[in-house]
Amino acid sequence: MNWSPAEQWNVIASMDAESGRYYSYTKNKQDHYTQTAGFVTFGLKGVWSPRHDLSFEAGVRNLGDKNYEYKEGYPMLGRVWFGGVTYRF
Repeated sequence: MNWSPAEQWNVIASMDAESGRYYSYTKNKQDHYTQTAGFVTFGLKGVWSPRHDLSFEAGVRNLGDKNYEYKEGYPMLGRVWFGGVTYRF
């Protein structure tokens, strides 16, 4: 979702949802299949563009600090804060 409260400002909200992934592994020369748990994560980002060629952004991914994994035993990062600058030539 993108909202522009003013000409130079954008607020961007995101949601990622997954019902779970199936994956296989081999144990004792036998193939096994299992499924990871589903999850939903939310993100929020603010962007300020004082000029058409320059923008500053800051935000957070996984706002609720949800524990999730795409494959069992490989957890993803928790809440991640970020910032950035973009200059277009």
